[in-house]
Amino acid sequence: MNHSAPREAIADMMFTLKRRPFTHTSGVNSVLKVEYIHRHAFATRTEARIRIATWITDFYNSRRLHSVCGFKSPIDYEHSYKANLTEELAA
Repeated sequence: MNHSAPREAIADMMFTLKRRPFTHTSGVNSVLKVEYIHRHAFATRTEARIRIATWITDFYNSRRLHSVCGFKSPIDYEHSYKANLTEELAA
């Protein structure tokens, strides 16, 4: 078993996160490590990439509350922002 493969996958995910706009990478990286990576073992690089990506999309962006978003999930914050913008443009 290649134990460095999951670490490489984690590094790849971190790099991918840094390229996305409007992502607070230091906060994401810290939360990802503390709340997910340090609590799980990954057998392969592919498993690590899939499980980390799933955690980000299914939990971090959709359910986890963020102080920078007014204690809403990023998805809820984006929906509120778009609804408010639509109302302002209609007025």
